[in-house]
Amino acid sequence: MPVSAKICGLSTPETLDTAIAGGASHVGLVFFPPSPRHVSRDRAAQLAARVPERVARVGVFVDPDDAMLESAIDAGKLAVLQLHQTTPERTAAIKARTGLELWT
Repeated sequence: MPVSAKICGLSTPETLDTAIAGGASHVGLVFFPPSPRHVSRDRAAQLAARVPERVARVGVFVDPDDAMLESAIDAGKLAVLQLHQTTPERTAAIKARTGLELWT
């Protein structure tokens, strides 16, 4: 049985490349400005360009607004949204709006 592993908080090409080389099935980019691992839209786009198709890109958010989600999804080419401190109603609205897989 294959193992899935997400390596999160990647913010440099070196850490991203190491996670991918180590077999990560998912790589996580943090979109929460107070976090020391937060990535800007530009950095997310640079990192996303390095990720092969076989590896899923996950955006990690804390109660994001629609503008942040749209910007991050576009820049990071995200396949999954990992939501923290987001109400069930807001989570349902995000699912309806984006159609992406959600982790809560």
